Amino acid sequence: MQNDYLLYSIRKKKRFSKWAKSEKLERIETIKQYFNYSNQKAKDASDIISDNQYNEIKQAFEQGGTTKSK
Repeated sequence: MQNDYLLYSIRKKKRFSKWAKSEKLERIETIKQYFNYSNQKAKDASDIISDNQYNEIKQAFEQGGTTKSK
């Protein structure tokens, strides 16, 4: 009886929603690789690191080369 309100007030299509997915941020992943940090330390460091410093770190991981042609 106490749950009848929820049963009849929420429409059938709206009862279930998709699971929330965690976002994988490129900035945090780059910092993790460069400094060998954990997730939490990389999140803290991303707040401290300026955009210029991040661009230098990103350039360190860029790999050049040509594509393989058949």
